[in-house]
Amino acid sequence: SFDPSLAAVLGFSPVIIHYSLMALVSLTAVTSFSSVGSILVVALMVGPGITAMQFTKDLKYTIIYSALIAVFNTLVGYFIAILLNVTIAGVIASVTLLTFLIVITFFPKGIIFKQIRRNRQKNAFNFLVFLKHLYNHLDHENKELELNIDNIHNELNWSKRIVSKYIKKGLLNNYLKLENNLVIITTHGIDYHNQIMKEN
Repeated sequence: SFDPSLAAVLGFSPVIIHYSLMALVSLTAVTSFSSVGSILVVALMVGPGITAMQFTKDLKYTIIYSALIAVFNTLVGYFIAILLNVTIAGVIASVTLLTFLIVITFFPKGIIFKQIRRNRQKNAFNFLVFLKHLYNHLDHENKELELNIDNIHNELNWSKRIVSKYIKKGLLNNYLKLENNLVIITTHGIDYHNQIMKEN
């Protein structure tokens, strides 16, 4: 796959590139099917590429990483197959899948780290909403109700557990203080709130 518009702008013929790539892929697939089997061909044509793309989107580095990953998967799969006396193609395909799963799960751009970052962003946003509520009702006529530690969860429509977590975080960082059962945002908390609002 390539960008035909960019190829045309750079002075290349999109048609020639398209059919050249298609011919090379077809030739590689047909000759490889008869040599090593369909399972290994599909695994090595797809697996290393999508694994490499978890590290970089740059075409040059994607090709280099794909080749290195393919060599690694092949060597590991080959030696495991010899050791266990099982089919080589199947083991290499399995190692290719395992490598991909490890990368998308544990590496910085993988599932776990993405979920961790997403949770951090969600918590940071919710905490800012919490501070915003306290800031907006600091001098409000109904602040006795709006800022009451036993009622804030109703005002925000959050669970008591979540509100309690943010209160503890605010107290720990000196963003909040408790006065007469009211959760009051401190000067430090107001400065933090204003700084975040300016940045966003």
